[in-house]
Amino acid sequence: MRNIAVLWMRFGPYHLARLRGAAERAARGGAVVHGIEVAGMDHYGWRRADGAAGFARHCLFPDRHYDELSAGAIARAVRLKLDELQPDGVGINGWSVPEARAALAWCRKNGRRAVAFSESLPGKPQPPFWKEWVKSWIVRRFDAALVGGAPHRAYVVKLGLPAERVFRGYDVVDNDYFRAGAQAARTARNVPEGSLPKARNSSPGTETVASHAASDRGERGMPPSPAHPHPVGDGPPYFYANTRLIARKNIDGLLRAYASYRKEVADPWDLVVTGNGGEEHRLKALCSELALDEHVRWPGFVQYEELPRYYGSAGAFVHPARSEPWGLVVNEACASGLPVLVSRTVGAGFELVEHGRNGFLFDPFDVGAICAALVRMSEMTPGERAGMGGRSLEIVSRWGPSRFGEALWAAMTA
Repeated sequence: MRNIAVLWMRFGPYHLARLRGAAERAARGGAVVHGIEVAGMDHYGWRRADGAAGFARHCLFPDRHYDELSAGAIARAVRLKLDELQPDGVGINGWSVPEARAALAWCRKNGRRAVAFSESLPGKPQPPFWKEWVKSWIVRRFDAALVGGAPHRAYVVKLGLPAERVFRGYDVVDNDYFRAGAQAARTARNVPEGSLPKARNSSPGTETVASHAASDRGERGMPPSPAHPHPVGDGPPYFYANTRLIARKNIDGLLRAYASYRKEVADPWDLVVTGNGGEEHRLKALCSELALDEHVRWPGFVQYEELPRYYGSAGAFVHPARSEPWGLVVNEACASGLPVLVSRTVGAGFELVEHGRNGFLFDPFDVGAICAALVRMSEMTPGERAGMGGRSLEIVSRWGPSRFGEALWAAMTA
């Protein structure tokens, strides 16, 4: 194994962390990693993340948005790049998008190793038999797979890959980055737990996170979020949700649960929701309808370099999604030393949440269950929450970029 190619739609900060982990492991085996991204822009509002520490970086369409590219153009570019690089194996994100189909076909034609990256779980309700048959036929054309956790592994094995060729460790983040950044935010505030100050108490002229994200939102024609100042200062803890504002993320359920929560506790926390998406206007209207405007803040899309400040100032993280293959935000929150409240349908919960030890799991379709989790968390002592946050750090320490690197190497060489 001399050259490994890894293919994604677009590199965000998480992909670069994985690639660094892969490059470090490959270098010990005498191999070089080539990271291939299809486009320079996609539906995420990240600013372009530069850097290629230890690996070679290739972008097929650096000035194009992924959604503007035809499947044929993507497939041709992938084939040409793989012909040029001649990798011994290719790590392929999924199996349904055009770049994945093209890379798999190239591997089969040229006798190279194809490794699927998968977060797939069985659909609910059960998909039609023929769809699962087609998926199984495709999956069995891969040589190995790199998946999220135990349920993801079980599903890929069910689809037809031998268990000994399916490896866990795909879903990781740069743990050190979030741990250090969150701790710096806490140190700057000189309190163990805190919150973003309310916008009405902020001094004029403060730089905003929303201003950093405005150009990213405007790029795809989305309305800008209102600016919310983000100075560092003292304040009570808050619940933090970092997510796309789309239906399956269940922020409407969280808002309804939060409205009930405020009626049940004497000193309720505020709620901060960062992110953007097509449900933004509807969710803010619901927030007003529930009379929560004074207690819920919507800073908009937050760039990677600002995220640790939000995690570091929060009292607990909440991820209420109705459907989520994994949810890297749970990794981020755990790496930031937070207790976590996570839906039972979130894939990361199977590996990163120990119910009652570093947080609580709940049914996302039961508003009362979400409310109970919020109440239980905010009524714990700061010391109890700090203990949960410490356990989060211990758990996620096993899910860093080096784990991705080791798992990818094993999948390539097994």
